[in-house]
Amino acid sequence: MRDEPTNEGDSGWFFGAGNESDDYVNDASNLELWRIGSVLMYDQALSDFITAPYGTALIRVDHDKFEIDAPGKEGMIEKMDD
Repeated sequence: MRDEPTNEGDSGWFFGAGNESDDYVNDASNLELWRIGSVLMYDQALSDFITAPYGTALIRVDHDKFEIDAPGKEGMIEKMDD
């Protein structure tokens, strides 16, 4: 999700799994600050969207593909092995 930046140098992007509670996200100890270049090093599939306007929400639809989120859009769910 990309929101209006809160300070200079802030891109406005928040990356998460999508199932985080408000309490979890509002606890700063659960968050990390990353440079956009570092995020793109880990997931190049985001590069087409990184300059998207504020208010944009993305959803992963495949291992290497994101799309603009919309009500009812199915996202990729993958079970992680322990």
